Amino acid sequence: MGKILVIAEKPKTAKLLREGLSPSQPNISFVRCGTSTIGAAQVGYYENDNVIIAYTRGHLMSLYDVEDYVYGENAKLSKEQKSWSNTSLPFVPDKFKRKLTSKNDKSGFCEKQFKVIKKLVNRDDVDFIVHYGDPDNEGELLVREVLEEASCTKPVKRLFTNSLVPSVIASAFYTNLKDDRDYFYMYQEALARQQTDWLLGINLTRYITMKADTGTLWRVGRVIVPIVKYVYDRNEAIENFSSTKTIGINAIVSDGDFSRTISSSIPKISFPETEKEECEKLKSKLEKQPMTVENIEKAKFKIKPKKFMSQTDFRCEMNKIYGYSIDESTVVAQTLYEAGFITFPRTDTQYLSTKEKDNVKDIINLVSAAYNINLNFKDTKTIFDDDKVSKEGHTALTLTIKLPTKEELDDLGQACKDGYKLILSRFISNFYTQPVVEETTVTLKCGEYMFKLTGNKVVDYGFLPYEKRNILEKLPEFVIGQVLDTEFKVVEQETKPPKPVSLTELLHYLSNPYEKELKKANPNDDALYYKLLKEGVSIGTQATINTILNNAIQDKYIIASKKSFMIGERGKTLIKLLDSLQINLYKERNIQMNKDIIAVGNKYLTLEQNVENVKNELENIIANNAQVTLHVDDSNQIAVCPLCGGKVKYNPKSKIYYCENRKPNGQGDWGCKFRFGEDDKFLLKWGVKVTKSVVSAFARNGFITFASKKKDKNGKWRPCRIKISVTYPEDSQFPKYTVEKISEVQSRTQKSEETK
Repeated sequence: MGKILVIAEKPKTAKLLREGLSPSQPNISFVRCGTSTIGAAQVGYYENDNVIIAYTRGHLMSLYDVEDYVYGENAKLSKEQKSWSNTSLPFVPDKFKRKLTSKNDKSGFCEKQFKVIKKLVNRDDVDFIVHYGDPDNEGELLVREVLEEASCTKPVKRLFTNSLVPSVIASAFYTNLKDDRDYFYMYQEALARQQTDWLLGINLTRYITMKADTGTLWRVGRVIVPIVKYVYDRNEAIENFSSTKTIGINAIVSDGDFSRTISSSIPKISFPETEKEECEKLKSKLEKQPMTVENIEKAKFKIKPKKFMSQTDFRCEMNKIYGYSIDESTVVAQTLYEAGFITFPRTDTQYLSTKEKDNVKDIINLVSAAYNINLNFKDTKTIFDDDKVSKEGHTALTLTIKLPTKEELDDLGQACKDGYKLILSRFISNFYTQPVVEETTVTLKCGEYMFKLTGNKVVDYGFLPYEKRNILEKLPEFVIGQVLDTEFKVVEQETKPPKPVSLTELLHYLSNPYEKELKKANPNDDALYYKLLKEGVSIGTQATINTILNNAIQDKYIIASKKSFMIGERGKTLIKLLDSLQINLYKERNIQMNKDIIAVGNKYLTLEQNVENVKNELENIIANNAQVTLHVDDSNQIAVCPLCGGKVKYNPKSKIYYCENRKPNGQGDWGCKFRFGEDDKFLLKWGVKVTKSVVSAFARNGFITFASKKKDKNGKWRPCRIKISVTYPEDSQFPKYTVEKISEVQSRTQKSEETK
């Protein structure tokens, strides 16, 4: 009998499989072969008497660029020789071709590792291949494309695991290998998404860039456009908002130490702004009458736990509770997953499958013992529901049987500790007793007007220590007929403009653009939500959303703060360009394209038919040949101001980089505070010359990093990396800097990674 060749998606998963197959002595049982260090990864594989474990590192292959098709071996010609105007649009290749990924791979790892894999695939002693990509469409594509390019003709099995606990991986390897042919349409769906995004991105980016004729790139894609459009529409709503004012009467009721401000419920005491006199008359009338307790009602209810988390929920909670960005929370989830502590993070469901019940019971026992609490298994549809699990088998983000020690979490860092605490708390709340709350509603009467007081008392705290909720303050023990001390106040009320788009809102919008409407119509039933999700009613995927969102920020289409987004000037211009050129990639059209992609995976549409649909879309746009009807001024803009969204420009006379909304008047009111001088003495002291790239980095990130020297404890100067962060104080027109050393002297590998 020959050997089994496993191709894992990442070096990390390859190591975990090796540990699972030889738990006692993995380093001895498996020999490291073909080893050479390339960048941060090692070219090579592991081998023992029965199994060979190789690995990729993300996509070893990528689709051809246009120039590869057009110029072939001469694809490395100069930009002038490969002018976009020389290529007719739309460009749709007769056949999509792949090449070894060269972008961000100056080390040559992809080429060398592919040669290793190709040689292993065709070894005479290899009987069959095990495809161990991540358990999603992207993972299916990533390994299959390598096998295809390696001319694999041998049988291929599929290894699926929802956790990276070595023992779990090994168990699935020995007992649960599938035929990879059963997942062919997962591969087809991934190809459809890849090809659709390539066709739209390549063609429309070129078309709009040439039409705008600004000398700058206008990146356009299937997902980036709806993101920018959503933020743009909110900005328009804010700018066009017109507030209305009303005048109302509030009552401040008190009893001993208790005091609360309430408004009337029956009828509402509110007047137009112009009727202030009438409002004052009513206030005087109310002041002459007692506020008495009319009725008291008490009722007990249980608080339901929040559902398990999808990746969207996890990112939102990490942002809302701890302030982590989407990139930071994504890294946290991936780190915890690779450590074996949580299940596969790229999931879009809040439910577990019925197949997981026994595994969940084991986790309940482990958590109960580890944290000295009494959890109880609950077999309910709010937890286990196969209809709401993705077709790839993804279930909600939750714990595995591998519970981390305090030391292990400490080693991973504070962000991972916060992330694990969040997932652990959600697990506990779903299998702990539900809190019991007594709600008291007190009806008050003053003349003909009724007022209501509501308060809660926790009878049984249940899971509240693990999943905090806002509980209304407890009310005093009122009695019917009691007269309360009351003060009436006339208050002005003004309608508020819409808030900027929050990270939570945007992520939920991308996961399902109709989520708000669905929840409003059916707050207690999410069946339709998951039905639409399976049909393709979403924008982007869990794997790509953060990358595309970052592209929108880097392209200065949108401006990101810690928890919200505003439209940038380039974003406004992009939407106006699209409208001017009659190009619709907005919500409804985007969803239809995604439905077509899903239809390929569901066998309702062929890969070729999907390409033809996209081709027709592009041909119609370009044949229309609409003209740009606006003047696009993209000149003299260094960056998008992170404080107000204005243009950052450069004044060659004063040698100052500044925001266009800066208004110096010598009185302390400088308008926007964004300002950097070329001769900034503080930065020059550290050897930093203020240039366009430095200013752009400050605008984009809020900091810069660079190589420098600093004295150690012994007074010796040592090479290190320095980070300078910037803030903009209210009481000064100049920026304030904070300096910190972030690392000692770096290796060449580290330096190359930072350069990337």
